[in-house]
Amino acid sequence: EVIVVEITSRPNRAYARQWGRNYVRYKGCWNDVLDKLLNNAKRQYDAVLFLPPDAVIMDLDYDLLQLIPSDKLVAVPEPCGTGILLFNLHHEQAKEVVSSWREELSCHNERCQDLRLLTETIQSLDDDDDDSSLIYRLHATENGFVQRISEPTYCIKCYTGQQDSELQTLQTTADAVCYRYYPKCEVL
Repeated sequence: EVIVVEITSRPNRAYARQWGRNYVRYKGCWNDVLDKLLNNAKRQYDAVLFLPPDAVIMDLDYDLLQLIPSDKLVAVPEPCGTGILLFNLHHEQAKEVVSSWREELSCHNERCQDLRLLTETIQSLDDDDDDSSLIYRLHATENGFVQRISEPTYCIKCYTGQQDSELQTLQTTADAVCYRYYPKCEVL
């Protein structure tokens, strides 16, 4: 996993730098991060984007905050196997959902990055019959590309394997993004 993160961090850090955002590599439970951010008196962040270690931001000129409409709590790819989560920290139900998600995780002894359990928690708190009032579904292709459904370009690419060929492809993808956006992204 360390090798994968080293490969993907170059374009992902460049994206954060370009948009004036923080890039933090964190290993732990998402709900712990969300809980800390929501209970921080400064409330300096609008949203938090969780990416799996094998995700590469492909378009450094696209503001990923546009992936989530301001009235939605979360944006998740459909199907949600990519491990990407964009969480709107200013949503009125953010604290309630994080608290309920924490309770569900402790009851079910589930993995703390389980998006299925998060979406189920959101659905249980949602007044509507469907989850569309709180969850925005992003489009994810079978080969790991993620985009906003209404837009033709892909903004994030996730790789699923750890084989040498996947690592080489991941390295090539990260390099291609960095060459495309040089000098914003370190090439070497």
